[in-house]
Amino acid sequence: MAIRLTGDSVLDLNNVLQSQRQEHLLSWQFGESGLQHQLTHYATVIYMGQPIARGAGLSRGDAKQQAAAQVLRLWGVI
Repeated sequence: MAIRLTGDSVLDLNNVLQSQRQEHLLSWQFGESGLQHQLTHYATVIYMGQPIARGAGLSRGDAKQQAAAQVLRLWGVI
């Protein structure tokens, strides 16, 4: 079954995992660094207990989108 991509990497990643009944195998870790008014946010995708991608951005959401896009590229979805 082909996944219809939405352009939202986090949503697309969730759709891929749900189509394979593997959503329970993925989790996220978040962090940040820098000065309080210039924080860089980090999101790490943990799949089957292993970190497989990390994104960075000016917001937690941006970092999560980047990390999800990395996973989709790694898996050949995009």
